[in-house]
Amino acid sequence: MSRFHSVFRDVPIDAWVDRYEKRHQNPLNRVFHTFGIPMIAVSIPLFLIAPLVRGFLKIPLSLFTAG
Repeated sequence: MSRFHSVFRDVPIDAWVDRYEKRHQNPLNRVFHTFGIPMIAVSIPLFLIAPLVRGFLKIPLSLFTAG
């Protein structure tokens, strides 16, 4: 079984996205996702720079943790 099937369990992706959208209608949840997901996405490439710049690790680590 592929990793895709183990996550979605033979549910069409459209149905999975519809179910996700219906369950995530809480305004506070939407605010957290609006800011948190981009913060995590930005932190990942910054982790690659961190070993090259002294003291830089705290920036991506803070973004990832807060996100």
